[in-house]
Amino acid sequence: MKRLSKIFALLWCLLIAVPVSADQTLSGGNSAGDNLHLRSTRNAVKGYVGVDSNIVPGDVLAGTGIVTSAGLAIGSIATNVSSTAFSYNISGVGYTKAAVSAGTAPGDDVIPEDTYGSVALDIGADGVIDVVEATANATGYSTAALAVAGIPAVATDHVRMGTVTAMKSDGAFTFGTTALNAANVTTIYSSTPNLDSLALVPTASGWTATTQFAGDNSGNIATTAYVDTALSGKLDAVSHSAQCVLGYDSSNVYGCWSSWAAADVGAIVTNATLSTNGDVTINTSSNTLQYYSGTLKTVSTTDHTHTRTEEIIIPLLKTDLTGGNVTAGVQGDRYFDHAMTITKWTLLADQAGTCKVELWKDTYANYPATVTDLITSVTPPILGTHYSKAAVAAGTAPGNDIIPSGTYGAVAFDIGTDGTIDVVEATANATGYGSAAEARSGCAAVASNHVRIGYVTVIKSDGAFTFGTTALNATNVTTVYTSTIASDKGIVMTAALGIGTTTTNVANQAFNYYIGGVTKQQSSTLTGWTTAISAGDTLRVNVGYCDTVTRATLILTATSAQ
Repeated sequence: MKRLSKIFALLWCLLIAVPVSADQTLSGGNSAGDNLHLRSTRNAVKGYVGVDSNIVPGDVLAGTGIVTSAGLAIGSIATNVSSTAFSYNISGVGYTKAAVSAGTAPGDDVIPEDTYGSVALDIGADGVIDVVEATANATGYSTAALAVAGIPAVATDHVRMGTVTAMKSDGAFTFGTTALNAANVTTIYSSTPNLDSLALVPTASGWTATTQFAGDNSGNIATTAYVDTALSGKLDAVSHSAQCVLGYDSSNVYGCWSSWAAADVGAIVTNATLSTNGDVTINTSSNTLQYYSGTLKTVSTTDHTHTRTEEIIIPLLKTDLTGGNVTAGVQGDRYFDHAMTITKWTLLADQAGTCKVELWKDTYANYPATVTDLITSVTPPILGTHYSKAAVAAGTAPGNDIIPSGTYGAVAFDIGTDGTIDVVEATANATGYGSAAEARSGCAAVASNHVRIGYVTVIKSDGAFTFGTTALNATNVTTVYTSTIASDKGIVMTAALGIGTTTTNVANQAFNYYIGGVTKQQSSTLTGWTTAISAGDTLRVNVGYCDTVTRATLILTATSAQ
């Protein structure tokens, strides 16, 4: 079938290119009485893919999805999410929803400081907008993309209008309470229409859906093919008209006919000897299409596509040229004029150190890419060895220091190559500190070949607090959990520290980290990346962290067609 499809396409191009009158016969070896005719009208048969501007909200569509965008944005009530008037389909039935300018309350989840939370807005046949919250909003996500990925799938007989993602850098963000445009709040609204799952249905009777081709239905568009079952699998124009139509069955490709009748089925012959202008045949030995026009002409159907390998070289520098470590943050952008697939990364540094690089990708129209467009997942290019740590729901015992009443104490949590979480106690816990910040600064520096995953500080106003004995949520106890974020040394995905199911312990979510300082060169194939680059995409390079590295080069290996 693959070869037939290529031949079919070549034949159609040929039939358009060869000048013949509306009644000219292509003999080509057809059986007696079967005359193959060509019409001079080029647009008599159309194959459609996609959807065009003829679609309006009232059109009947087959499928489930959003037809016109809901246009999510901040409501006139600033804690709510507004939506414009839009249309949608559920199982082929069309619905419309009026604009909600005051907005829909986006739930009540509380998102920890400096982490991302997300909600989706879904709608069903009843026209009620439902809020679906990301499952780990209570502990937060390290990126907006991860927060959106944490939203459960859309329910049956519903469609997703879009998502809203929020992060507050100076405190907790509470959906439904904190204004979406409040100070230090970053809010992202996403409401892309989803026309891909829909198709216009031809209205001619006797037509059934297939996945082969699209019928000409007077300008209507279909992403699904519709074939007249009365013609035993052959393609026809609407209402069996005298328009030029194409036909096929399981073994033959048919020509372009000025009318359709049972006696008019004339297969294009294979391996015929041609001698008359207009004769056409398929040579199955050489896999070619042949036609006669003064002499025998041959058109090859061989696929000549080849794959080439190329390298994208990205220098990483101290951007202010003052010397020192490679500057953290955006290092530049790259535009791609052709499609490719990234297969490998290589990171070379001037000396052994610790370094992490992120890549953000978006279209030229949406330039510049942001952290929400991250393609490097939890295994970005690094100098160091990558590790992962499973969640510890029961928690890790935070030592046994006793903190005097009304003063602060702190412990740090570090992890090394062995995957063991170590507790580092502030040196003056026994006498207490005047503030939580002082208590955290009292913890010793992280040990060699370890990374710090975060801190816990406590104060008890009515008596001494004993780490490992007093519950972290006990009466008159104030506990602050501070997790190292992904832009800090050694951390790829935050540990999200919190109270354990054993309430005297400190729990962590699953997280990723790396230990560097050993090598100055590293390479790897890709795990979890979005590897496809389309023509017209832009790529932004962001250095998350670099230590003891004053210059480096990131090399991306990619393949592309030529």
